[in-house]
Amino acid sequence: AKAQDAPKAVAQENLDEILTRRIMSNWQKPESAKKGMSVDIVIKMARDGTVNEATVVKSSGDKAFDTSATDAILGVKSLPEMSQVSDKIYEELYKERRVSFAPLAG
Repeated sequence: AKAQDAPKAVAQENLDEILTRRIMSNWQKPESAKKGMSVDIVIKMARDGTVNEATVVKSSGDKAFDTSATDAILGVKSLPEMSQVSDKIYEELYKERRVSFAPLAG
């Protein structure tokens, strides 16, 4: 789908799904990754959706896993759909967003 096909407003849930999908498509699973691992990361995004930073705030205890997660997030580079959310939603939810990266849960 092309960008102009997108509806004018993107619900927060949709933006979260888009972000999650892009992160997961970038993720290179390290050999050390085990079921149940998770790492908490703070993502800092510009108003235009540019991903500026991904900082580990609670390690999984496995450096390779933590690095693979931050690399996957930084690999998203930009979320142009961010322009479709209100300034209020951006400020509250996306300017600085803490996420728990646990792709092998369950």
